Amino acid sequence: MKNKSLLMASKDDKMTEGKILIVDDDAALTSIMVSRYKDKKYSVAVADNANEALVLMKYTMFNLLIIDFYMDTMYADEFIRKVKRLDDNINIVVLSAQKSTENIDYILEIGASEIVKKPFSPREMDEIIKKYIKE
Repeated sequence: MKNKSLLMASKDDKMTEGKILIVDDDAALTSIMVSRYKDKKYSVAVADNANEALVLMKYTMFNLLIIDFYMDTMYADEFIRKVKRLDDNINIVVLSAQKSTENIDYILEIGASEIVKKPFSPREMDEIIKKYIKE
């Protein structure tokens, strides 16, 4: 069963470290990340697919997007191009099991900030988030 898109923000946005949008249909992964980063005082929104993420982005400004390379409604490259039209300055971290450096180079060229190889450690993701969301 897919998780529903939802915004899990702290009661007082002034108390949050930043806003993260996770775009991935892996409910287990997103659940763990929401719990971990909410505990670290981030506001975290989740979208099952790229189309849902684009809708959320119309109503909320995010500091960081964490997206899966393969999404139901579109691949990361098309999604990144659409996101960059909405907010050219947003940082985008792409989660990927891709081994092809050609695809990785292309994703970075069109606007991704970083590619993170799956599986990744929680500490690795902590450092990546800190890098893109300055306190």
